[in-house]
This record gives sequence, structure tokens and C-alpha cells, in this order.
Amino acid sequence: MRIIKLSELYSGMILGRDIEYKNVLLFPQYTVLTDSKINELKSLVSDCEIDDNLWVLDLAELKPVILRESYITHHYIDFVISLMRQVFSAILKPDVDFDKLSLMIRSSLLNDRQLLYEALMLRNSHCYTFEHSLNVALYSLVIGLKMKLSTDELQDLLVGSLLHDIGKMNISNSILNKNSSLTKSEFQAIKQHPNYGVELTDGVDCVSDRVVKIIQQHHEKLDGTGYPYGLSDDRVDELSRIVTVSDIFDAVVSSRSYHERRPVKFGIDIIKGDAEKQKIDKTDVDILVSQLVILPVNSIVLLSNEKTGVVVEDCDDMNPKVLIYDSNEICDLGRRRDIHVQKVIR
Repeated sequence: MRIIKLSELYSGMILGRDIEYKNVLLFPQYTVLTDSKINELKSLVSDCEIDDNLWVLDLAELKPVILRESYITHHYIDFVISLMRQVFSAILKPDVDFDKLSLMIRSSLLNDRQLLYEALMLRNSHCYTFEHSLNVALYSLVIGLKMKLSTDELQDLLVGSLLHDIGKMNISNSILNKNSSLTKSEFQAIKQHPNYGVELTDGVDCVSDRVVKIIQQHHEKLDGTGYPYGLSDDRVDELSRIVTVSDIFDAVVSSRSYHERRPVKFGIDIIKGDAEKQKIDKTDVDILVSQLVILPVNSIVLLSNEKTGVVVEDCDDMNPKVLIYDSNEICDLGRRRDIHVQKVIR
């Protein structure tokens, strides 16, 4: 356990001790902190004169706590699912059964504490990689459910998605977070993370042979141009193909150190292009695309009349309802055929 300043907290950290004020328990030990809880703590520090030096758990202490305590397990799973719900509400269509997905995730993490521990380690070591892995798991399960995969296959798909990038824990953050082009040696280091992932998960109970394939093959391409082994066609496992599609899509639309968040339409164009080049599985791409909201609420667009605005209603095509900034009027592009979306800004 260690002490850190309140200003150094970030969502996903775990309190090492109870926080009390005048004998009232405000935050119990093992609370998984979210942004809202951190803001509550900041308010309490100023209003109640609570010490802003807080105890948090070190990584080395997390494993025995997880295996011993159920409180932290439930709260961390709630935190994980709340993050995934953000992706669901922003990008995926509402007809996707999120409750079924969250139940599957909750069940898997509750039944396999080692998987939960690996997720905790990834969250604390590489924040982007952790959140990216959650998104990939959600997209992959959407594809898997539509393909009517068996329960065992869905379980392997979930675990493989959550752990697909865990090998990046063996790569320096200075490389992972670099905002300029990688050198040849740095890219070679990145290309080893699938193999590092296999090594890190060796002996973990939830890691089946198919999960190993997902971890090792999620950067392979059907045309043999991927890495680390240049596999092609039937040598790439079906579950690995699903994760590859999800991985590429989320990497494109998420904010990274080297590029801003990109529109869903941009991500769709990328994976459709790769499918046409026979690099990734077209069926998996078509399923994922069919479940995406092309222009989610709050997307900022530039119209053909040079006006900008914000999408006010989820749209499955390029004709949304747009609140025009300078006039504060709503323009329904489904009715206005003289105006169209020229560019999605964000």
C-alpha cells in the first residue's frame, strides 16, 4: 500500500483504507474510484477538511486482495461494465442486447479471479490499452452473438479480447505513447507484443488454446501481410479474425497519442477497405458495421452549405438531424435534399 496525493488519483484506482469523517464511513476500503467518486473526494477535502493524502493499493497487493475479498471484485466489475456502456451508448445501435453482454462479462470476471487480476494490472499499467481492450471485447461479442457462436466460443472470445494486448505491458510507455513515427527498432518491439502476451498468460486457467491464438494472431492478416508470423487464410483462427476486425476499428476511432478521435464513418471506411483487399474477414466486418451508429449524438459535422453543427439524434446513415451553430436551428437532412454532410469533424 502507498500514499498518494488526491490530485494524482485517476479512475480505476483502488482505495487501500476506509475514508471516514466524524465517525461516518464515506468511502469504504477497496472502493474502485471513478471520475465522479474522485470529484466527490475533492469536494469532501475542501468541505470537511479530510486529508488529501490517500492510501491506495500497490499492484503487488492486488492479487491476494482479489482472491480474498468479494467487495473489490464486484465494484471493479461495475467499473468495467460502466466503461463498456459508454461505448455501447455512443456507437452501437440500441437493438444490441447490452444486458446480455454485461451479464456475460460479469459472470466471466466473477468466475475467474485471475482474469480480473490481469485486467486490473493492465488498467493500472497502460490506461489506453485497458480501455481499448474493453471496447474490443464489446465489439467482438456483438459479432460473436450475431454469428451464434457457442457459449464456449463466446467465453474464449471474451477472454481473448480482454487479454489480446496484454503483451504491451512488456513494452515501454515511451514507445506506446509516442506521438511521432516509430523507428524501425521501435516498430519491431511493438510487433513482439503478441508473443509477450502468450508468455505473460502462460499457466493462467482461463487461457485456453483458442485464447492463446487470439492473443498471438490478432495482428495477422488473411493475405499474409500481418505479424508476428505472416499467417494467411485458414491458418488464422475464426475467433482471431473477429478480434482483428474489432481491434482495427477501435484503434481508428479512439483518441491516441498520435491521432485525435476519428468519426465512426472513418472507422467503417477503413475496415471495409481492408475487407475489400481481403486482409480481414468481410463477414465479420459486415456484421459489426450493421450494428454501428454511423453518426452518434454529439458528432460535429460540416455541411455542404459550409455551416457546422452537432448531431442531435443517433443516425444510421449520413442524413441526421443537425443543430446548426450560428442559427440555433435544427436541420433535418432526411428532408433537406439540397444539403448534405460534407465532412464529419469529430
